[in-house]
Amino acid sequence: MKITKRQLRRIIKEEKQKLREEPREKKQKMSAFVDMLQAVETYAELTSPENARDELQILIDDLQAEIDAGDEPEWDEADQDNANQEYINQYGDPYNEGASLDQMPSAWQQILGKCLKEKK
Repeated sequence: MKITKRQLRRIIKEEKQKLREEPREKKQKMSAFVDMLQAVETYAELTSPENARDELQILIDDLQAEIDAGDEPEWDEADQDNANQEYINQYGDPYNEGASLDQMPSAWQQILGKCLKEKK
């Protein structure tokens, strides 16, 4: 597979941009970490080192629980029922086949109204 000079220039330009952005991200992460450490030190000075350690352990345990649970929040039948009811409350029951055009949400009225007018 041959690469044109233009494609090669574009690839080089993209890679240079990635290299420029990488140190900026590392600096931001390091800065946030330093800020967190300073906040912990300040908290320890205001309370006690033991109290700060206990509070940090709670935060660490919470973060570990989130990591163990994964990215997906738990979703049970009650959550699904609530989501279904919220949808019905907001948009109407999609399975209510006997609904008149006036009872439907405005977006549906516009679409179905146009379709019904065209059939007449």
